[in-house]
Amino acid sequence: MVSDFPNLTPKKILSPRGIREEHRENLLCIGYGYTRINELTGAIVSSAMKVHSFLGPGLLESAYQACLAQELRSRGFEVITEVAMPVVYEGQKLEVGYRIDLSLNTESL
Repeated sequence: MVSDFPNLTPKKILSPRGIREEHRENLLCIGYGYTRINELTGAIVSSAMKVHSFLGPGLLESAYQACLAQELRSRGFEVITEVAMPVVYEGQKLEVGYRIDLSLNTESL
């Protein structure tokens, strides 16, 4: 994955765009520097662009999802699809059928 981004080095700090300040602080607290965040988001966007360029427009979302999951796995991500996500309301966990399309374990990189 790092070979996709030859100009990124651990010493070069980049300011991430589109990440809210409280999320930046959380990511930095768990050990992700700005360079690492940019590497991860760059690999994800690059994977999505590759899949869409290969398949073209007009397919069902499930086709793009399956191909994107495969592309991300080939780049070293641990990918889980259709993860159940409950809603917590007044302290009660409710299974209401929400699903996260793709969940990535970035520690596997």
